[in-house]
Amino acid sequence: MSEAGRSRFSRPTAPERVLEIASELFYGEGINTVGVDRIAAEADASKATLYAHFGNKDGLVAAYLDRRSAVSRQQFKEHHDFFYTSEPYWPEQERQGGQRTWTAMIFLNEPEAGGETEFPKAAIKVSPRTGNMLVWNNLNIIGEPNYFSLHEGLPVAAGTKYIITKWHRERPWTYCGTGEY
Repeated sequence: MSEAGRSRFSRPTAPERVLEIASELFYGEGINTVGVDRIAAEADASKATLYAHFGNKDGLVAAYLDRRSAVSRQQFKEHHDFFYTSEPYWPEQERQGGQRTWTAMIFLNEPEAGGETEFPKAAIKVSPRTGNMLVWNNLNIIGEPNYFSLHEGLPVAAGTKYIITKWHRERPWTYCGTGEY
């Protein structure tokens, strides 16, 4: 059922919950690190429901990517790239390579309008320019979270913005998951 057709007080359908939870987990922890068992459990839905509506994890990933493309308009809300060590996901990330120490983002093109990357606490706004690389430290000089690294990708007003992002970790990244895909 569409958002317009559903009362704002009613609970989202199971497929809507699955896609919402998957979107949050995929964005926050990465597509390869999150399994369908966890998505189903956190969405309060059965794996059968997930498979009935999305076919398999690849179908769910495709729905997530379609949703991000259509809904986000290439906008990323304010966030930090470091991991919050008080969150439930931290032990897994610690095993897989530790904290994200640096972020490097390369602009592959220039949209016609908008798409800046803004660091509000540092009062910096960077316009996308083809081939430019923007690099920032996610941790401060003593290895604690750098709260000045709070950033957001402002909406693209016209055109399309393409970037590549590389997160550098404390140690080499190693997949230590459950083996579930």
